[in-house]
Amino acid sequence: MNKSLFLSTCLIVFSLIPSPAKADDWMANIDDAAYVSQLSIPGSHDAATGNGTSADSFARTQDASLSEQWSAGIRAFDLRPTVSGSNVNINHGIISTNIDFRTAMHLLRDSVIAHPTEFAIVMMRHEDDNETDNEKAAWPKLVGEILADESLAPYIVPFVRNLTVSEMRGKIVVLTRNEYNGAKGGVINGWSHSKNLADQKKAQITQARISTKATLYCQDFYEVTASGAVADKKAAVENLLNYSVKQHTRSNFIWIINHTSGYSKTGLFGIVTADGYKDNAATQNAAVIEYLKDESHWGPTGIVMMDFAGRDKSGSYNVLGMSLTRAIIENNARYTPKMNAAVGIDQLEMEELQGDEEAATGQAEAGIYTIDGLKSSKLHRGLNIVVNENGGAKKVVLP
Repeated sequence: MNKSLFLSTCLIVFSLIPSPAKADDWMANIDDAAYVSQLSIPGSHDAATGNGTSADSFARTQDASLSEQWSAGIRAFDLRPTVSGSNVNINHGIISTNIDFRTAMHLLRDSVIAHPTEFAIVMMRHEDDNETDNEKAAWPKLVGEILADESLAPYIVPFVRNLTVSEMRGKIVVLTRNEYNGAKGGVINGWSHSKNLADQKKAQITQARISTKATLYCQDFYEVTASGAVADKKAAVENLLNYSVKQHTRSNFIWIINHTSGYSKTGLFGIVTADGYKDNAATQNAAVIEYLKDESHWGPTGIVMMDFAGRDKSGSYNVLGMSLTRAIIENNARYTPKMNAAVGIDQLEMEELQGDEEAATGQAEAGIYTIDGLKSSKLHRGLNIVVNENGGAKKVVLP
């Protein structure tokens, strides 16, 4: 073989070797003033299975490791700590993954440190299927100790319903379905596995240690093996999307978690296998990609949790997890999210605010805004932000 033919052959072979996408710091393009609940965020269901499990044929819902998911643009991670003796591992049901909870959290911490324009959302569930009673009882303490450690605690922000991108950059927020000692993030109640939108609207996120609540719409209808269930799942995903993509036109702070994940077939004796997750992903991920191509659907998707995030092919299945990740990220540029008009305006002492101190925002349409960025029809008592047609803003205090 001559030299030029050899080099050409090498280039062709090299081009066929799959490689994970590079981190692109896509959140750098999001305005600081945007509310997190207004974004389109790709997430990974049972994220830690991408690091391998003790039974891959049954438990893997991800082919990319946590670090590869991050590099692909995933920013929401479903982590399920479980206690095994004195260790806190991450499981998928009774099957253990090859990464423990502390390591996973430190990996995400290192990711936001290295990419300070980005942030991570951790959705946590106590995976207790294989625990003893003593291990179940130890879970709140052991998980709390990990998250309160000085190596992690400075990077975890308290949850509030009106979190802005500026408050989240370089940080992690933890949304947990089970309370743990010293909880700092948000505690979710009313998680829904129903296919019906009415049921999905009943969840709440409570600010840890405080009774303040945020409304959560959550769709996690995952067992889609029955006749007609695949179509029901597709409808469930789209029905919640139909609501979420109008969020930037409404005056509220509703958080959305919408799962394309699930399994649409089982193996011998009805046991769930990785192929069941792949089969579902091939259908549901493709459907959301098509949905987002329609200009009438350009609005916030909320957090979309998928299987095989960052991978378009898994075995013989076209799971389209990379294509869906990119479609969700790119969707952020197709609409203007609702913003907090006060972000970027220097906060002065109250006595200094008297007399309509001027500032420039360029962030919002003309009108009167509350400190949370909600548009108001009139001035209210306390601090107001008044934005003129040229984008200039005044801080106005009404006694």
